[in-house]
Amino acid sequence: RKSGRSLQPEVPNLAGQKPFYLVKQLLALSSSAEGMLPTGDRTYRFHEGMSKKLDELSEADMRNIAAFFASL
Repeated sequence: RKSGRSLQPEVPNLAGQKPFYLVKQLLALSSSAEGMLPTGDRTYRFHEGMSKKLDELSEADMRNIAAFFASL
């Protein structure tokens, strides 16, 4: 949704989140690691659909996405 507001109670709203938090979450999801695996100072998460799509984005793309949702 372009509004950044979730229709599902278990899915958080993206609108108004801090850009740093959103970038951190996008980077964590961009790994192909299964489950939650701490690796150094980053924690990776895996979601079949999201992780594949995010692997195609640069970190600059993720910062732009985060800035958009933070501005809502």
